[in-house]
Amino acid sequence: MQRWNVPQRLALGFVSILSVLSGVGFLGYEALHGTLGGFREYRTDAEHSVLAAELEIGFLEMRVAEKDFLVTRVSEDLQTFEQERGHVMALLARAKREIAEPDRAELVAAIERHILEYSDAFTRAAKTGGGAELAALSKQMGAFGALLDQEFKKIEHDIVADQVAAGARISREVQQAQTAIVCVGLAAVVLGLFLAWIISRSIVGPLREIASTISLGADETVAASGLVSASSQALAEGASEQAASLEESSASIEELSSMTKRNAVNAQEAKGAATRTRASADEGELQMKAMQDSIGAINSASQDITKILKTIDEIAFQTNILALNAAVEAARAGEAGAGFAVVADEVRALAQRSAVAARETAEKIGDSVEKSRVGVRVSAEVASTFATIQKNIVSFDLLASEIASASGEQSQGIDQINVAISQIDQVTQTNASAAEETASASEELNAQAISLKHAVEQVNVLVGVKTQTALGGADAPSRIGRGKPGAEKTSRKDVLVAA
Repeated sequence: MQRWNVPQRLALGFVSILSVLSGVGFLGYEALHGTLGGFREYRTDAEHSVLAAELEIGFLEMRVAEKDFLVTRVSEDLQTFEQERGHVMALLARAKREIAEPDRAELVAAIERHILEYSDAFTRAAKTGGGAELAALSKQMGAFGALLDQEFKKIEHDIVADQVAAGARISREVQQAQTAIVCVGLAAVVLGLFLAWIISRSIVGPLREIASTISLGADETVAASGLVSASSQALAEGASEQAASLEESSASIEELSSMTKRNAVNAQEAKGAATRTRASADEGELQMKAMQDSIGAINSASQDITKILKTIDEIAFQTNILALNAAVEAARAGEAGAGFAVVADEVRALAQRSAVAARETAEKIGDSVEKSRVGVRVSAEVASTFATIQKNIVSFDLLASEIASASGEQSQGIDQINVAISQIDQVTQTNASAAEETASASEELNAQAISLKHAVEQVNVLVGVKTQTALGGADAPSRIGRGKPGAEKTSRKDVLVAA
């Protein structure tokens, strides 16, 4: 039970008492239920007794009507007999329905049989004129009357005996129920007192320890709230000074941020100029390559023309040889070959001029080829120079891009620093405000600690402990400085667990 809380302990006590009371109620219910069964049996016997008495009275009324009719021979007496017989037969039918005990049912059947035999004898007697037959029938009816009288007394005696037994049994059951209820009630009282003592002891002890612990904690809280208030005031002053320093730092950072942004803009412009220069250099390099290709093509064409001129020179040489051969043949032919000789001379002269022209053209083309070679070499050197310039421009463009990117990142970093300083400024102002609120809260805590001490005094009064003078004032801070908070928390936790 030491690990149970207060509601569980109270619940145990109430459940135990309610269980005992439920037992008392159950015993009472069982006793009343048994008594009710006895009373029902007694009532049934009483009803059967009344029914038997009504049957006996009805039969006696039949005997009276019988005597009157046999004496007077009046039809009204005969009608009275028939009415009483119908009433008795109705009572017998009711008795057969209600009486279920075997012995009584057998008696009812015998009574019905004898009444029917008696009625039959009366009917025959009513039809006779008198004499010996009437005397015999009267004697027979008297015998049936005596027999029925014995049967009525027997069934009445049986019912009375059952009633007496049921009354004794009911009285005995009531006495047993009273005894059981009184015993269980006394046990419930004893158990309730025992549980009340156990539960009150298990609750009051931990409450006393808790009240003592809370009282010490309240004293320490009063002292600590003073220290917290002083610390909060010092923190508020320091936060105010820090906020002023942060404002100055924020102004310097904003000026540095402005300069960095201008540097970033200039770096972006330099990057744009480097990009445009790189594009122009790329275009110049392409044009130089195109010019170099054109000069190469011219050089190749000049070489092809030189080859053609050599071919023409060779053709002219062969033509000259053919012209000489033709002139020789014409000279041999004499006058017949004179015309052919003239043509051969013209062809020879033409071949010579072609050879001269071919040599002059070859010389000029050779000079052009040489100049083309010089141009190709110079264009290659210029292309190499352009390539070097283009590489330098690419390097400059990369450096400008890196400078622009670094300037942008630096600007973003300074913006982030500026934002961080603004946030720090806000946090510092918030801390200053929180420190002031903490100082106010510590004063409120002091007031609540005093209220807590008053509540502890009320708890002490409730659990029956005399209120002791709490340690406070100047001694409390020394305990706070020397004590071990962890051990104090552990001891309070142990007390709460024990509660």
